[in-house]
Amino acid sequence: RQRFDQHLTGCDPCIVYLDQMRQTIATLGRLPEESVPQNVLDTLLEHFRRWPRERG
Repeated sequence: RQRFDQHLTGCDPCIVYLDQMRQTIATLGRLPEESVPQNVLDTLLEHFRRWPRERG
């Protein structure tokens, strides 16, 4: 963690990226949670399981 913090003191692109990630997480955390129909969830999970094999 110390090396990471030291790196951030001199790396503007990483500072910007980290700030964007924090903003994204905060924004997503404010979204209401919605239920997903089971058939959609099953289809998504199947695609995620096959994805590494299909990419080679």
